[in-house]
Amino acid sequence: MGGPSAPFLPGTPTWIILRVFMIAISYALYSGMEVIARLAEIILPVILILFLIEIILILGSNITDIEQS
Repeated sequence: MGGPSAPFLPGTPTWIILRVFMIAISYALYSGMEVIARLAEIILPVILILFLIEIILILGSNITDIEQS
């Protein structure tokens, strides 16, 4: 156990995970702030919609009790 790949990719060496992140960060830095902002414009609404769907499904499944006394 240990390293950034332990919980998600247990069979993957840590250096591969780090290399992928380094490549992604290097590309973002090379591309500039405009590309990062455009990507955020695409990703943020998707994340918000998925979050709202998750909340609706949790409340609809009666797992939680929101009427506690």
